[in-house]
Amino acid sequence: MILSFPETACACAVQIVYLYYRNSYIMRKFLSVFLFCFFVMPHNYAQTWVCVGSQGFSGAGVSGTHIAINKSTGVPYVVYEDGSNGDRVTVMKYDPSSAGWVVVGSPGFSAGIARFTSLAIDPSGAPYVVYRDDNTLNSAITVMKFNGSSWVTVGSAGFSAGEANFSTIAIDSGGTPYVAYEDFANGGKATVMKHNGSAWIDVGVAGFSADTSLYTSIAINRNGN
Repeated sequence: MILSFPETACACAVQIVYLYYRNSYIMRKFLSVFLFCFFVMPHNYAQTWVCVGSQGFSGAGVSGTHIAINKSTGVPYVVYEDGSNGDRVTVMKYDPSSAGWVVVGSPGFSAGIARFTSLAIDPSGAPYVVYRDDNTLNSAITVMKFNGSSWVTVGSAGFSAGEANFSTIAIDSGGTPYVAYEDFANGGKATVMKHNGSAWIDVGVAGFSADTSLYTSIAINRNGN
């Protein structure tokens, strides 16, 4: 069967996928063009990797890299443990006007060494970071957000019951941040907490996984689950 479609039914869309990797500290983006004719036809065009800004823009060795995109502006942000600032947290974003990467707030803004850094952007465009805070007694987790001029702590620093590894963060459509982590206060099992506006509280039961949980990750669907 031969089907014909009016030209007005077809449109091209560009999908941008960002890749951030540690070995050469290069930020790249991948462009794919799809043809839409009432349904998506998986024809890929113009698949090219291009550098976003300069290579090695962090300027020093980094660990714990993570990326998030401001959905309203399309601007990518990265967080990392900054070797040039005592392994404290640094966040940078891409500035299209200068075609370069700029520091968000101050570099190395955490109180001490940070591990397992993760980043999310809330609906208003404010970036949040979570990390294992080695400045706290039990290497518990801390969440901070950028308020437009400086990084401020969300709730209490080191709010998890004990040491926390593989910390990760997600924010729902209402702006509520959720974190997941390997919870050493509960045998290394997974725990999820959220900030209710005044304090961090458990979501369900702490240490709910059947066994030790490594490489935890969290995402929230459109229904807030």
